[in-house]
Amino acid sequence: MLKPYQTLKKNNVIGYKLDESINYNPGYPLQVQLTEDGIIVYVEDLNTHYMKVVPYNNIILITPLDDLDRECLMPIEEFIECVNCGGITDYDGSGNYSDGTYIYNSVGFWESELEEAKKHYKYVCWYNK
Repeated sequence: MLKPYQTLKKNNVIGYKLDESINYNPGYPLQVQLTEDGIIVYVEDLNTHYMKVVPYNNIILITPLDDLDRECLMPIEEFIECVNCGGITDYDGSGNYSDGTYIYNSVGFWESELEEAKKHYKYVCWYNK
């Protein structure tokens, strides 16, 4: 999540979600507004170019993949297989979901989380300790 002191600029790429799921969509912040219900952000979805109204708490800053991230990418199905057989555990390192362009939130190890993430992300960026 964003910290209250972080400023959203038009050229930031952000991840946003409209409900309590673990999945974020990429977008650009257009405007931030204080309402009676709290801070909301008007977001242009990168894929559809539609504007969405998102609560500030449902936004994260996301970053493009760098060279190291690309080396650490693995298909999410392969990652899930490695987790299920014990080849990767949460003590081995850390990782983030990725769509192949951006890095999103941290990988969870619950089977239900992984199955849900598989519907939205193609890759996991896994960094061994």
